[in-house]
Order: sequence, then C-alpha cells, then structure tokens
Amino acid sequence: MQHDRGDSGDRPGQRDVDLMRMYLDELGWHALLSREDEVRLAKAIEEGEHAAAELGRTRRMSRKQRQALQKTVDAGNRARQEFTRSNLRLVVSIAKRYQHRGVDLADLVQEGNVGLLHAIERFDWRRGYKFSTYATWWIRKGVAQAVGDSSSSVRLPRHRRDQARMLSETAERLERDLGHAPGTCELADETGIRVADVVAIRRAAAPVVSLSAPIDEDGSELGELVADPSRDVGDAAISAVLPGEVDHLLEQLSASAATVLRMRYGIGPSDGPRTAAEVGAALSISAERVRQIEMRAIATLRHRLARGSWAS
Repeated sequence: MQHDRGDSGDRPGQRDVDLMRMYLDELGWHALLSREDEVRLAKAIEEGEHAAAELGRTRRMSRKQRQALQKTVDAGNRARQEFTRSNLRLVVSIAKRYQHRGVDLADLVQEGNVGLLHAIERFDWRRGYKFSTYATWWIRKGVAQAVGDSSSSVRLPRHRRDQARMLSETAERLERDLGHAPGTCELADETGIRVADVVAIRRAAAPVVSLSAPIDEDGSELGELVADPSRDVGDAAISAVLPGEVDHLLEQLSASAATVLRMRYGIGPSDGPRTAAEVGAALSISAERVRQIEMRAIATLRHRLARGSWAS
C-alpha cells in the first residue's frame, strides 16, 4: 500500500531535511552516560579488542575457549555501539556551531561522527577524565576539517584536484613512515609531479583555516595563537629551545613552513626579521597566506614541544 507523502518529493533537498530531522529526533532516545557507564563500556571495548587479538593470534584452542573469546568480542562491539549512540548528541551540538560555512549540517555530523569513533578507540578510562572532554577535540577536528576542505580559495581544474588529493594522501603516508612532514622534493619524488607543480598545487589547494579550529586535545584553538601586538611571537617561539637546536626543530616542519619561520624571524643567515608582506613578496604568495602558514607552524612546534616529541 502506498502512503501519501504529500508534495515532499517535489521539493529539492526536502528528503534530506526530513531524514536529518528524524535523525535528530531519534537522538533523544539514547540516554547520556555517567562516568561509571563510560568506564564500564570502555573496559568492555578494551577487553573485546584483546579477545579479538587473541582469536587472531592463537589457532589451537578448544571450542569452549574460542566461544568465550568470541562472546567477549561481541560484548565489546555492543559496548562500542552504546558508547557511540549515547554521544551522538554531542556531535550534533558541535556540528551546529559550524553551520552556514558552506557545508550541510548532515555532512558536518557525518565528519563529527568519524571523529567520535576515533575518540572512542583512543579513550583511556584510566586517566580519570570525562569522555566528552576528550571526545570534543576529535569531533571538532573532524568538523573543522570538513569546513576547511570546502573553503579552498582557488577553484582547481579536475586534473589538478586529483593531483592535490594525491599529494595530500602521499604527505600523510610519508609523515607516518618518516616520522616528520615531508618536504616538497620528497613529495615530488614520491608522486612524480614536478617540484614547481607541487608548490603551485599545494598553494592553490590550501584551505582557509578557521581561527576556531582545534589544535590540541586540551581544546585550544588556533585563534589563541594570533599574535599579541605587545609581544614578539618570534622571540617567544625561539626562546623555548636552545639556539643550537632550532634548526633540528625546524627540520620537522614542511620546507615551506620552515622557510616562512626563518624569514619572518630572521633565523639563520638573513637580513633580520621580515614582515608578512615582505615574506609573501619573496615567496610569491599573499601576506595572509604567510600568516596562515606561520600560525600553523607555531602551533605544530608548540604541540611537539609540549609532548617532548621534537627531539626524536
């Protein structure tokens, strides 16, 4: 029997709106978790992962042992689902803050859900903090990335967009393998794209970075790194390490980021610090782009200094 759906099928996008409304309404059915619930579910997930690893490692075991391990795996999966469902409202509340920036709310929620799943996998219940505090960073990271990906200031041709995607994926893979962000030449060698084209594509495809974008798991935002006119950001960044170690620290940034910092603050052989406009003119990029690279690089350095990972 066909149900009368009115004229909703005649309105563009109405089906997506209706589905989103149903999704939001359904969230109210899932109870929020107490701290005790979070610990219980996190332990079940952890035990399920250990059991799954044991099943994959050990081939010779009794049927009873295998069934017991599988039961633990299933319990872990159910705990993960409950953990996820109970925090979907948190995703929606964060995603709504990024509305009207060129990305549909449904897409923002989807990216936030991916961040939520990452948070669940990495949550350590032993550290004693509430899950929502930890998950917020991961959710905001996913949502902000979705907004940034849609905000490229230059519209690239299709073949250039494909190359930009290849460069991005290659850069992520090389950073995992090498332990540091790859330089332009490394990307060119790996992808077969000319060095000049690598520079041009990455410059054109660079997203506009939101000042509300999260930069660490403590909830700090990029806007907090905007320079105070009364302070010299260069001195603050450089004084954190001994002068002889600055070069080693900058080597862990991309070649373009390191170059910008060297020119902005007169690091190494130079004529002294330069303004963003002067650096932009020398590198054939805008002063605003120089400031974006500078802020992102300083955020990276501060994050690595805080974690003690810069010396590795």
